[in-house]
Amino acid sequence: MRRHPRSSSRTTLAAAGSILLLAGPAGGLQWRNEFSLGANYTNQTYTTWYSDTVQADTAEVETEALASWQASLDPAESPTRVSGSNSLTFSTRSFRDNLDLGFGRDLSDRLALEADLQGEARFYHGLLPSLSDTTWRKDHLSGATRLGLGWKLSDASDLSFSDRAELNHYPEPDSYSYDQFVNRAEAGFSSTVGLLGSFDADLTWSRRWVWQADSQDYDDYGLRLGYDNYSGDWQFRLDGDVSRRAYESPSRSHWEFDLDGAIRWQVSPAVGLSVSDNPTHTRHDSPDDVYANGWSNRLSLALEWQPLVALGLRFGPRLETSRSLPETRPEDYRDRSLEFGLDLMLPGRLWLSIEDRVGSRIYQSADSSYQSDYRYNELTAMLDWTIVGALRLDANASVAPEWHAEQTENLAAATYTLELRYGF
Repeated sequence: MRRHPRSSSRTTLAAAGSILLLAGPAGGLQWRNEFSLGANYTNQTYTTWYSDTVQADTAEVETEALASWQASLDPAESPTRVSGSNSLTFSTRSFRDNLDLGFGRDLSDRLALEADLQGEARFYHGLLPSLSDTTWRKDHLSGATRLGLGWKLSDASDLSFSDRAELNHYPEPDSYSYDQFVNRAEAGFSSTVGLLGSFDADLTWSRRWVWQADSQDYDDYGLRLGYDNYSGDWQFRLDGDVSRRAYESPSRSHWEFDLDGAIRWQVSPAVGLSVSDNPTHTRHDSPDDVYANGWSNRLSLALEWQPLVALGLRFGPRLETSRSLPETRPEDYRDRSLEFGLDLMLPGRLWLSIEDRVGSRIYQSADSSYQSDYRYNELTAMLDWTIVGALRLDANASVAPEWHAEQTENLAAATYTLELRYGF
């Protein structure tokens, strides 16, 4: 019997060289062209077993080499704004084209109209089988269009309305990839409060239609309120979300309540202290063994130290809890970890960010067939380095191994990206 991994991660290795050509402005508009070469490598290592005595380490690998060309048109500062970009990519496993068009028009000093259109087409091929070992291929077409209206009520308040339509099509649909149409309507309000405070609110409604499976249709309603305020050495932020998703099945239909708050105190010019909390509650109309009511909370405390203008350090504990209601279930867990962070910023030259989270997850009722307690180390790093002139290097790395009591439960996953750019 094959063991399915608990989570999927990827190891990506990308090496790219780019040529950026800036044409002179014509009519207030500016064209940009970019050519890039790159490669992706995906890998996940875990253990499979076929009987009680036979097991083997498994590495799921996916590779892709690609070349792309992108042409962009940047808008000018005028009552009428037009922008667009198109990216064409050919790789060892697919052809891909992305189109993005935008339009804006100031109808008056306080009223503006905005519209945009996005489209994507991706088709997989078998022209270079020796250079591509991807295991997941699904041709698809997708498109989206949005129309929005922005109204400046006063110097301190803004109101907006928008409607967005999205379409996804798979020539060969299955139980995971199916044709769907989604319509999303949104109304938003934002206002400054005092000298250093702000309030915003969003009301949304969306409807999804799935032709191959009516059971996947739903209506979604959401309300979000947010408040942010600076007062001397203190900063306070609070966001509250209430959402309702209604399916044909009562067991899948649910309410979700999410609260996210943070307080930060600048103790001294070089030292800061922050605490954040994010409780979430999910309640189903008719809970069952698959869809259960639940509650989760994430609490973080961080000590920030800036020994140099360009260098910042962070350290602190993070506590997470997830449990089912009204009774506990095997998937309920407690997560305890320590977070470390470093940020180095030299404007125009270098930006480096490193974060490391070391911790353990303990399940309420650990079962090796589904859940088992484990220790982990999640390390991520990001680099943006201007080597010389217009030559720039971007890099990302992420490593997240898990160590379980049973060796067969261990997972090893990592992600690496590298891109070299040159512009003129």
